Amino acid sequence: MYREHISYSFNKRLQAYMCIYVLRIVWCLAFLFFTTNILLYGLAVDNMSIRWEDSYKSAPSAKGFVVLENGRLLTTETVRRDDEHVIVCWLSDNDGRDWREQSVIKTADKDVDLGDGHLIELQDGVLLFSYRYNLYRGVYQHERSYRIAVSASRDEGRTWSDHSIVAESNIGDSQVQAGLWASFLYEDTKGNVFCLYDDEEWPNRIGFKRHQWVTMKKLNRSKKTWGRPRIVGRASNKKELSRDGMPSAVSWENGEVLVVFESVDPNRPHANVINATRSYNGGASWNWRKNREVVYRTKVKNHLAISPWITRIGEDGVICVFATDEDESKANRSGTPPHKMRMSLKYILSADRGRTWSKSYRLNSEAGSIYKPGVGVVGRTKKNNEAEVLVMYQDFKKNGFFSFHGRIKSEAIDNE
Repeated sequence: MYREHISYSFNKRLQAYMCIYVLRIVWCLAFLFFTTNILLYGLAVDNMSIRWEDSYKSAPSAKGFVVLENGRLLTTETVRRDDEHVIVCWLSDNDGRDWREQSVIKTADKDVDLGDGHLIELQDGVLLFSYRYNLYRGVYQHERSYRIAVSASRDEGRTWSDHSIVAESNIGDSQVQAGLWASFLYEDTKGNVFCLYDDEEWPNRIGFKRHQWVTMKKLNRSKKTWGRPRIVGRASNKKELSRDGMPSAVSWENGEVLVVFESVDPNRPHANVINATRSYNGGASWNWRKNREVVYRTKVKNHLAISPWITRIGEDGVICVFATDEDESKANRSGTPPHKMRMSLKYILSADRGRTWSKSYRLNSEAGSIYKPGVGVVGRTKKNNEAEVLVMYQDFKKNGFFSFHGRIKSEAIDNE
């Protein structure tokens, strides 16, 4: 009996030691896996490191430029000429260092809110440009209609014609919020064309007062009509305020699509944050119902991060540029007109399709009134095996548009 007791106690102690030993091995393996992935991610982000030129240059516009298949760049901006608003298309032959006027896309009278658009070159060479055409001020203050329209060019932007209407909202004298604002076009590898846009009409029509969602429609190319709307960005909790807008997107060959947009914190005072949603089936469904992904929240509470823009860098890399007041002593209030806000230009990098992001890096040395930055990979050079990155933005403080050029290791984008 005594020997059996000793044997039983020994077996129990042995089992306990074995459990502790196994747990230690599991813990060591988990720690090794975690640290290895952190190091690999750090190396991947470091491989995307960008060396920026010291000075900025003048530019004709900000977000929404396109790099054509032939290497030229096109960009657009609305300007006032006499008593009209005119959307002008500019051309660059040297990666955005110099620009000249190429054409006029659209003209409207001075009371039309015209522009805030996006250019895209389709796989067949056709150019599409989406923009807003809104009537709510001046002689149209009692008409109040909103529209996302598209123009097209078949000769590399030299001439343009009306193409289609993505969405419309007509409310007349009603005080309901029903605006349609910033838009973004993208084409997937199968040739499907989509338009994302800021949508106040849909949520307010069904009872979500003061809300704005990111909505998407798909183009029927043969009929030049757009399909039924899908929600891309909004709060999953119906009780939380959604002010999602200013979307931009990147897509991959396996059907994954990442859309990044300006949003608000659900808690008062509803400071602006940058969120994202994702689709794994080419835009047929989106993960907003589960949760919007947080791309960037300022390091100082109640400060703002606004007007993001993303583009791909290589196979899995993404860069996001945005404006923020997190380095300022006093926070701006969400909803303040951009020209009245003191903001800096920053960017973040991701090496895993936007699932995790680097720390933020500042581009401008002193704060201005930065708004609607855009970014793209614009060219490659044989020297040092590098590619060039262009960031364009608006600065109300300097009363103009400006750009930064940077260099990125070419191997970081070779798989794109």
